[in-house]
Amino acid sequence: MTEVLPGQTTGTAPVPLRRIRSARKRTPLDWAELWRYLGKIREVRLYTAGVAMATTTDEVDLTPLPRAKRTAAQCTGIQVSAVDGFGVPLDAIVPGTTVQVTVTVTATAPVSRAFLGVEVMDERGRPAIGISTDMADGWISLDARQSKRVTVRLHDVQVRPGIYAVGLILTTVTERLDGLDAVVRFEVMPSTAGGYDRWPGWLAAAYAPRFSVEIL
Repeated sequence: MTEVLPGQTTGTAPVPLRRIRSARKRTPLDWAELWRYLGKIREVRLYTAGVAMATTTDEVDLTPLPRAKRTAAQCTGIQVSAVDGFGVPLDAIVPGTTVQVTVTVTATAPVSRAFLGVEVMDERGRPAIGISTDMADGWISLDARQSKRVTVRLHDVQVRPGIYAVGLILTTVTERLDGLDAVVRFEVMPSTAGGYDRWPGWLAAAYAPRFSVEIL
């Protein structure tokens, strides 16, 4: 398991699907289109007295989601949760905790040295967190019909309380294998310690907290 230090990524804000295809300049209407799409995505939510909590998720099956083309490998499952220093799941995601994103990758043909990008955006479509497993030497190689679980732990995540959506990109240096926008949502709850929640501010791109990658 390897780990990288905090830094700023070079990614840009998420682009609605129609604009990705047309490569035209984004407008406020495009963000509205994106969030209408987000309302239709598969998500696992927890409810208490009719109030959406969504602090952790069960594993979400990604195989039914449509893809533009068949490739050698796809992301087939995702799970998001908060964990302690020993990897034990916590009851809630709050600022400063470790957020664990576990993605199952399945190959139909041999794949060599692929890597996974994880993008987290807030409810307005602004980039919040962006990392890529190659930054931590997290390369994914699979034989045909083999699956691996890629676990990314984002340490000391400092984002405001609110609803966030996770997007995934699976690629090699020469071919994009899979790309999914906003496949699951999770909620960051206010800190139980109270007081002022430290906030580093929005950067020009998503910020990359210190993170580690484990591939099994």
